[in-house]
Amino acid sequence: MSRKLFRRRFFSVLCTGLLLAVLFIWSSVWTDLREYEQGSSENVALEFARELSAEAESGSCAELLKASGYDGRVMSADIAGSYLAELAAGKEIVPEQRYIQTEDAGSEEEDAAPIPIEGDFYILADGTPIAEIQIDAVDHYGLLDLERLSVSSVKGLNRYEIAIASPERYDLFGTSFLKMQPIRTGYIYGDLTPLVQNTVDVRVPEYYVYELTDSFGAPVVYRSQQTEEPYPLVKMGGMYFVNNHALMELEPDFDTMAADSVKMISQFLTGELKWENIKGAILTTAPLFASLEGREGELNSRQTSTDYAEAVLSDHYIWHENLISVRVSEAMTLHTPDGDKQESFNAVMYFSRPDNDSDWTLCEISE
Repeated sequence: MSRKLFRRRFFSVLCTGLLLAVLFIWSSVWTDLREYEQGSSENVALEFARELSAEAESGSCAELLKASGYDGRVMSADIAGSYLAELAAGKEIVPEQRYIQTEDAGSEEEDAAPIPIEGDFYILADGTPIAEIQIDAVDHYGLLDLERLSVSSVKGLNRYEIAIASPERYDLFGTSFLKMQPIRTGYIYGDLTPLVQNTVDVRVPEYYVYELTDSFGAPVVYRSQQTEEPYPLVKMGGMYFVNNHALMELEPDFDTMAADSVKMISQFLTGELKWENIKGAILTTAPLFASLEGREGELNSRQTSTDYAEAVLSDHYIWHENLISVRVSEAMTLHTPDGDKQESFNAVMYFSRPDNDSDWTLCEISE
């Protein structure tokens, strides 16, 4: 082979090699760019929403949570997954970018356009936010060393406060309250503070208050060592309460006594009963005793007669064996020379007794 022919072939091979190298690099870069575009935060969030929809139909999103780095302080991924599925099943699931509002440096009156928070998304079920996901880089790939994005954490958006008198007796989602740090101790329910401040004759429970954050569902409390049955919670004043007498039931005649009490108060306020006739049924050391005294007939002292509807009782709560509250509603029609007048009573009534062998007495009324 002549030297000239060799140079031609060598140049041809070199050009071909350079062309292939360029094509290889371009192919790799194009593949990187395409994968990067497909793996954007928005697409990762959308894929998470699709997977959530699919898993929710099976009744649990535990596998999705585990794969997404879920780490519940109280709930395991299995428990949290059932609550997340309950919120998501059968609903349209979409991601929504989170934004922060910043002030416009050039104007004191107008705000600048909100700025998206990189990697932060809400997950909405039929428009209602149910979870928050964080998207981060999990590794890098390709010639351009691009970030490979994935969901790094999942959080519920619900927050609850739970007040409990005896933490050693109960578990939250199977986790002992004793392993949790209360956010408040010695808490007393607001309606009961007058009794605490003014009388020692009523035993008022003090509570430990715990906060459940990043939750997909409402709290479920169990009796310790008896986890087969959840213990019923009562929500009052935006807080869930757990009393310390799980097995206690209302006495059979309690509702009758409460209904008689509200009618007695109504008759006193309309002037049909004198103070002397009712004061024996009210705790004398309670602030209620002093506040009722002197209010005889304040609704209308000119009525000729009064018709009372049957009292409706609801929202019973056993604070402990000698302190019980119940909401009582009653409507009445006052017949007066000027015509009929409608009045109503709707309040929470608190009843106490010094011991189990004593009669109940009214100790507080709260609107």
